[in-house]
Amino acid sequence: MKRVLLLVVVAACASSVRQANLSRSNIGSKYARQTGYFAACGARCDEETTRGGVRHDAILDEIVLAKVDQRETCFDVVLRTEESKDEPLTELEPQCEIDGASNASAIEAELVSVFDHNYTGQQNVAVVEGVAASEYVGLSMSRPAEMVFRVIERRGQICCARAAGTSASLRFRNKNFDYGASKGRLEMVWKLTN
Repeated sequence: MKRVLLLVVVAACASSVRQANLSRSNIGSKYARQTGYFAACGARCDEETTRGGVRHDAILDEIVLAKVDQRETCFDVVLRTEESKDEPLTELEPQCEIDGASNASAIEAELVSVFDHNYTGQQNVAVVEGVAASEYVGLSMSRPAEMVFRVIERRGQICCARAAGTSASLRFRNKNFDYGASKGRLEMVWKLTN
């Protein structure tokens, strides 16, 4: 029974991984671009979300397999996150896997931008709560208010200390998206063809 349960959890986590087949001649082009969202997968996959009707693509992450030369494999990265869950690229634990083996990675030229998305929400004017020996009384009044959904965008290049032959993958972990045993991850894989 334990083996079956483990397989179900592994299959659920694998569903958050993006994968693409890419011709080596298209490395660094628009065809080498993949997009996705941080997700924590356990019994189900919970993707990062927006608030107030702000379009989901405001937090869309993009990674391009930018370069493969004799010494290294490099990715151009754009990560967009709601401000309360934002972390620097170094804290997102970037992990490179080249041809099935883990490799050292280096972050180059991180650039941070801030984008505000306005929406109308509800703001509490008064909240009153009271507890007596046998009763609970609560009252809340709110009014419409202009709210802001702030997105932090981090751009940079991450290079791995090995040239990709058949595959390259890049994985990030944001602990702010962890749900219990499920880890908040973003992973993209490129299978290279000639």
